[in-house]
Amino acid sequence: MNAVTLTKGVLNAMLLTQLKIMTTALLVAAPLCSGAGLVAPPQAKEQPSAQKASVSAGSAVRVDEKELKVPFIKWTEKDRFPVGNDPHDPLVIKDKVVVGTDQGDLIAFQCKDGISIGTRKYGKRIYHSLSNDGARIYFSSSNGLTAVDIDNGALIWKLDLTCCDGPTIAVAKQGMVYVGGNDGNLYAVD
Repeated sequence: MNAVTLTKGVLNAMLLTQLKIMTTALLVAAPLCSGAGLVAPPQAKEQPSAQKASVSAGSAVRVDEKELKVPFIKWTEKDRFPVGNDPHDPLVIKDKVVVGTDQGDLIAFQCKDGISIGTRKYGKRIYHSLSNDGARIYFSSSNGLTAVDIDNGALIWKLDLTCCDGPTIAVAKQGMVYVGGNDGNLYAVD
């Protein structure tokens, strides 16, 4: 693997692009994460419409009750996250959601119902958001930059640069993974 150091300006532009991609992906993936839940929602299945306000110049607020629905919790998971091993930065991939934890676990759940698909232990806190290129999941930890199989979490490779503790961005078309380091560098890894 080759590592290339890039300027902070390039890093900022790439992070902004990745944020736009992740936001779009979440909006597209949201309908995939629907279904029955592990924990019954506090509200009934049929949700009352929320009130939507519209304002005209110089007029009072009008309310249209048929526009929006009140959201409710479909499922939650707590048993897999003991004190000190909090989940963070979920990544939706097809029909599963994957999270990294403070103790270095990578845990996958079914989107529709929250049933655990599997856990892999990598030993050190997984930093920031997970990233993927369609075949692999990438993450940074105090062990360095790691790539694992997207289907089963098996280790594919690990780059032992412990300074690589920033967010990871995988760009499949380029065949590159970008990661920020606590040494002030951006690393491009092929």
